[in-house]
Amino acid sequence: MSATPRFHGTWKGQVLEAIIVEGMETWQEIQEYTKLSNSAIKQALSELLNTGLIGRVGQAKYRVTDSEIIEEYQNYYQKLAPQLEKPPPPDDQSAHSLKKSSGLSRLLDFSTKEKEESPPPSVYCKTCGESNPISRNYCGECGESLSD
Repeated sequence: MSATPRFHGTWKGQVLEAIIVEGMETWQEIQEYTKLSNSAIKQALSELLNTGLIGRVGQAKYRVTDSEIIEEYQNYYQKLAPQLEKPPPPDDQSAHSLKKSSGLSRLLDFSTKEKEESPPPSVYCKTCGESNPISRNYCGECGESLSD
């Protein structure tokens, strides 16, 4: 496996990063995060849908359905987290300290929590992309069978 995840540095990679790392689900969230044009997002989403790496949940949300690509992006950013410096805690309630936390701080918080307690094994629904406990035979979101 290479040091960087598949599609990293491309339009598709930016969309995958928005969904996997930042938890973005809607077209608007993805556009705000990536700053890509509508046509670039449309092309990237279309190609990712056609390859089966992402799926639609209803008409408005997108989820990554390929567990390997999820793992690639999570591992890549978790390895980067120690190299990236967390901002110092605020001394007062200044405007700077009231700013919404960045994706980086959410990522750093995520990687710290994962070290403390790893999540139970899960399986992703091929229909809607929802993560389900491995012990479940059906998707809790759409009700489809989770068997291979």
